[in-house]
Amino acid sequence: MRLLNFPSPVRRSIIIVFLLPGLAVSFVCVTLLLLFVPFGFIKSLFSSSDQDSLFRLIRLSLMVTWYLIMECFGVLVASVLWVSTFGGYFVKARWSQHTHGRVQYVWTSSILFGVRVFLGGHVIYPNCSDLQYGPFIIVAQHRSFFDATIPSVLTGMAGGDVILRHILKSDLLISPSLD
Repeated sequence: MRLLNFPSPVRRSIIIVFLLPGLAVSFVCVTLLLLFVPFGFIKSLFSSSDQDSLFRLIRLSLMVTWYLIMECFGVLVASVLWVSTFGGYFVKARWSQHTHGRVQYVWTSSILFGVRVFLGGHVIYPNCSDLQYGPFIIVAQHRSFFDATIPSVLTGMAGGDVILRHILKSDLLISPSLD
């Protein structure tokens, strides 16, 4: 992706500029799809076609909207944290790292909540009590966006003082909440 070739501040700015218009378009799409629900019911009375495709599209649109809302939340909180660390000067302080970790846990948990509510996904978490205290290394094979954020949820569920350090593949730098 050419976007990944830009320096981090430029890449973040481009993504953040397109985040709110993307959210607005998503809201419009969900609203229009919800307006077509009565027509889908009427059509299903007169034909034997599968109306479930309309509801799948609505659920997917709601999930995309939820993701964009959570992304806006992540960017807003990251901006507040950036200001509170005096432009990143104290970003390596323990309180800052702990706060960033909590925000990442809440952000990832919220996205997984959307997957459960809108897409019917189900995540089974293992016993996380061993993740309360470090140091330890989590080696994961990241095949998707969600795989890379699962350690944040697991250590957050453990409730310990572990502060994660991530090594992300370049594709994940597109998310301003992770970058």
